[in-house]
Amino acid sequence: MKYSPPGATVAVSLSQDEMYTKICVADSGAGILEGEEPLIFQKFYRGKETHGQPGFGLGLYLSREIVLRHGGFLKARRRDSGLEISIFIL
Repeated sequence: MKYSPPGATVAVSLSQDEMYTKICVADSGAGILEGEEPLIFQKFYRGKETHGQPGFGLGLYLSREIVLRHGGFLKARRRDSGLEISIFIL
């Protein structure tokens, strides 16, 4: 919600296959620039499109650390408007 315009929605979905449970969180906010996908999970990294928004660049880093410690992983996908983060957990 932080990077989405007022009144925007954040879509959350859950699915499961033979190996993973997948949680997808998609917003319609500022998103990220091409090539930032692997960078946004680094500690203190702030996307180029986040100017004017408060923050320290810790949210996705901490999320990734928590998921990794539970045997899972995260993936980021740019969208026309916003970003989709997928969480895969065993």
